[in-house]
Amino acid sequence: MADTTDQRIRCLEQEIAELKAKSAPPRPTAPVEEEGVVRVEYLNTYSIAMPTTTEYENLLAIVERAGYVPRSADRSEFFAGFVRSFERITSLRRLEGLNMNRPAHEWAMEAHGWLNERGTSAETTNGSFFAAAVAAGDVPYSLHVQALGIPARLGLTYDPEARRAFPSWQTVLERGAPRAPEPGPRALPQNQCTAEVRYG
Repeated sequence: MADTTDQRIRCLEQEIAELKAKSAPPRPTAPVEEEGVVRVEYLNTYSIAMPTTTEYENLLAIVERAGYVPRSADRSEFFAGFVRSFERITSLRRLEGLNMNRPAHEWAMEAHGWLNERGTSAETTNGSFFAAAVAAGDVPYSLHVQALGIPARLGLTYDPEARRAFPSWQTVLERGAPRAPEPGPRALPQNQCTAEVRYG
């Protein structure tokens, strides 16, 4: 009877050990630390469902048909910038109208720096950022009017109280067309100039 009890105890101990092994979380391996080097890692998590490669290609084709892709653009470079710009735009907040304090090209330059910091560098100042903002579907935008010197504007902001991104790119795909542009700021008449305020 003692042998049977000892065998039963050994069996139960083995079962307990197996159960513990299954339920224990894997032990993380310690990263190799390099002296004097600070590493920053950015997680590729997004607040909305993101397009697949095919959906990105279809979105770019829609934006191109609408006339928002420069004819001289290098296709592969532009596509890479379009995808990376879309990632940046997803992390920004939306305004109900246009952000009049910052033209679109400044957002594109900011995105370039943001992507560089994350090790996902891409050219965003070749029009791909603006094309991605149009493709997003939930970003108000106005067009550049070169003759009047009016830059394009976007309804983007850093304000944490503003609206989060929404997967409106899906609507752009369904309709096969982007949302219409907003009326842009009007140029001053040629005989009118801005008032200069001096503080004495």
